[in-house]
This record gives sequence, C-alpha cells and structure tokens, in this order.
Amino acid sequence: MWFFNIYTRSQLFKFFLRFLTYTPEANYLNSSYGQEIIASALFRAFRAFVQAEHPSIEFINSEEELVENGVVFKIQIMSSIEPVDLDISEFKMLDTEVERVKVESKSIYKYRYFVGKFETKKETKTLLKQIRENGFPDAYVVKLE
Repeated sequence: MWFFNIYTRSQLFKFFLRFLTYTPEANYLNSSYGQEIIASALFRAFRAFVQAEHPSIEFINSEEELVENGVVFKIQIMSSIEPVDLDISEFKMLDTEVERVKVESKSIYKYRYFVGKFETKKETKTLLKQIRENGFPDAYVVKLE
C-alpha cells in the first residue's frame, strides 16, 4: 500500500491507506457491505478514467441490437457476496421488480441483481437512466442468452 502512496498523488490510494490505519474504517472495509461499496467506487473511478483518456471506448453500445434466439437484455444494478433481501428500501425506490440470481463462479460475488427484461439494448436506455438516478450509478446493461 505504501508503494501507491509514494509514487502516486491520487487521493484514492491515500484513502485506502487511512482504512488500514484507522480501526473503525478498517472494520468497515472488512465488512461485506464496505467491500462492495469500495469495489463500486473503484469501478466508477476506473470507468471515469478510461472515458476521459479514451473517449472512443463506449461502455454502453448505442447501436440497436435485435433479439436472436432467446437473447434478452437486463440491467444489472449490483452484485453481492451474500444474498441481499429484495425488500430493502434501496430496491423499493426503483419502482420495478428486482431479480436476484445466484451465480456459480470463482468470483467472491455470488449474487447478481437485475431489473427489467428487454428485447433490444436500445429499449433499456430510459430505465437505465432512472436506475442510475435512484441510487445505482454503476448499473449497466447485460446481454443474457
């Protein structure tokens, strides 16, 4: 951790250094919720960096993609290590049903949470904007076959 503090001026890494030296924040970082929040923040920071440095890279394809043999598009709002109740206030604010799916993978994140079901990627735009405005800024469109 000190390597990043010495060789970079980024506040992000100094932030992590504080987590290691301040017990209440270290406890927060060791919790599942704290790890999910930090992972989300890292993703947003990385996405912002890539978008700034490489504007030609698009995180959401603007071209309409048609349904092919059972392909659907959903909006993933989050993932978690442990199952999260589907009736929490954050989900209720979305005014749409949230679907929890258990994923078998090597990742520590075993649960994914989706909203919506669309035939084309273009159809997801309106709901994606609403989801991001209602507390899930990292939500993104996924193509499921």
